[in-house]
This record gives sequence, C-alpha cells and structure tokens, in this order.
Amino acid sequence: MRQLNNYVTIAEPVSDFFVSYEVSPPVRDSRPLNYVKTDKRYLFELRFRSDFDLALFDKVIQDSPVRMVEYQAANRKVRYFMTDSRMPDDGSVDPWTWVNDELPRIGAAIGLHFLHFTLPACRCVIDLDGKTGPEASPPDFKMKVLGQTNMPDFNRVMKDSSAFSPYATRCESDNNFKEALLYFGLSLDIDRENRWASLYRAYEVVADCAGGNDGLLRLGYCSNSELNRFRRTCNHQEAVGAFSRHARLRTEPPPDPMDIEEALQFIAGLIGKWHESGNPV
Repeated sequence: MRQLNNYVTIAEPVSDFFVSYEVSPPVRDSRPLNYVKTDKRYLFELRFRSDFDLALFDKVIQDSPVRMVEYQAANRKVRYFMTDSRMPDDGSVDPWTWVNDELPRIGAAIGLHFLHFTLPACRCVIDLDGKTGPEASPPDFKMKVLGQTNMPDFNRVMKDSSAFSPYATRCESDNNFKEALLYFGLSLDIDRENRWASLYRAYEVVADCAGGNDGLLRLGYCSNSELNRFRRTCNHQEAVGAFSRHARLRTEPPPDPMDIEEALQFIAGLIGKWHESGNPV
C-alpha cells in the first residue's frame, strides 16, 4: 500500500495543444487546491473543452473508482488531474493504454444522456515515481520512417508539384471526388483511431460513383481479389481490431488481411483510376 503524499509542484509536458473554453455563468463550483494529495503513482491531466464538459465529468465520476483533483499552481493556472484506484502502480500496465480505454467509457456513460458532451483530452501522464520527481509524459508522437523503397515516389513528387493541381481543380466541380479525398486524407492521420473506417468510406464513395462493386471491376479500377481482401479486412474485428466496421462477426477473419499501408495504397489506386477515367458520376 502506497502512502499518501502531497505534491505541490507538478511537472508539465513540453507542448500544450488543447484550449479550455469557459462559460458564464459557471456551472460548477471551482475548488482548486495548491497541492495534489494521492497514494497513486500516475496522474492523468485532462483538458476540457468547456465548463459544461468539466461539470458533467466531475458529477459522473463521484461514485466511481476515478477521482479528480483541481490543482492551482503558483502561476495561478488551474489544471485537472484524474487518478484511478484500479490502475496498477508497478508499471505492468501502460498508463496511456489505460487512459485511452477508460476515458471513452466514462464519456459514453455521459453521452448516452447528454449527446453534446465532448470527451476531454489527456494532456499528459504524470509519473510520481520519476527519478527526478514528478515527470510529465506527453502523448506519443507517432512517426513514419521512410525507407529507400519510398525514395522514387518522394523524388517524383518533389520534381513535379503540378501533379497536385488536377485534383484540386476537380474538387471544385465534383463534390463526390472532394468527399472521397476528404476521407482518404483523414486516413493519413496516424493518430486517428478510426483510419480503417475513413478508408472504407472513401471506397464507398468511389464504388457508388462507379456503379457499385461490379462497376469497379468492369472499369478496371481494381481486381476482384484485391477488393474482397480490402473489404474483408475492414469488416472483421480480428483483422483491424476495435475499429472494424463490425463489432462482432461469426465469419472467419481473412487469412491474409491487409495492413494499413496496403489499404492506403489500394484506396489511392481506386481514386487515381477514378480520376484518370474522368468519370464524374
């Protein structure tokens, strides 16, 4: 059993991308302390988009294992920290995995009754067992690593920037094409959890404009095996996890599911063939 300790100075992450918007009149009583008292190893700093969200969150967790502390540092800046009595202190569970699982569950309980609730963001995780005192860990910054096989494409794009113009021009006159590019663009965000859903939506737009799956095949946009492999991957939770189109399926998962890079290439190919055909509908 860990001992309760008062933490007066709490580390902050290097960067801060979230802004909280306050409303007037206030919808909850503010009660900041100049210290955080806890026997838990991890603090999760939350950033709320409005006082309504803060008030709802604070109300819902009152009878749960989750506790929230309102902390006011010496610079008068108020910060909100969440602890969870179920979170192990021995490092056996990644704290980011924990908060990314638990926050949506709390948010869902609120959203079922108040759909305008916006899920708070976790600004950072504070490790109170840090070697130099409380250490702040910002969210993971994911990166793509380019290999030598990527360089020909990179060089081609760098040498011919005019290749982008036809796509932008078509978006001005073709709303379907613009919609497909939007979904494809969302799937390029490596921090986005539902990249597969965005890719599937892009496919649906192209397929709809081509006359369905038969149209895709007839026009030569893709092969039947490629199409089936993509659709089966997106549709099965054992292939792409929680963000498949279906939560539960009795069918067998695809034997050779696409990875995300293959799926991106497949959709890019569909959009490219569609654009080359000049067929707006």
